[in-house]
Amino acid sequence: MKRGIRILVIDDNEEILKTIAESIREFLEPELKLELVLESDPRRGLKLINTNKTINLVLTDGEMPFINGIKIIRSCLEKKLPVVLMTGSEQISAEAAKLIGHDAILRKPFKLDSLRRTIKLSLSNK
Repeated sequence: MKRGIRILVIDDNEEILKTIAESIREFLEPELKLELVLESDPRRGLKLINTNKTINLVLTDGEMPFINGIKIIRSCLEKKLPVVLMTGSEQISAEAAKLIGHDAILRKPFKLDSLRRTIKLSLSNK
């Protein structure tokens, strides 16, 4: 049996985390076999990135306590793991664009269609 796509979503706001998970499941699960791993603590999210070999894509918030999205992005790049940043911060967005390009950044608030398109693009570029 072909293995599905495992997406790690990191956001310290549990309501946003839940909304993103529901949106991904609604829009992408019918066409892709997905497994979502949701993490509201960025420290645990970073640990998963560094220890878990089965994650195919990371979606991360930019501004979180303890660890910001830039640190998550750098860890993903070290592991050659596609990453999408979700942020409302101009500063974090500009810094992230230098690392991952503008196509992998979703500016909050974003439309669910933009989320779907960005996930598909990130997975196809893998």
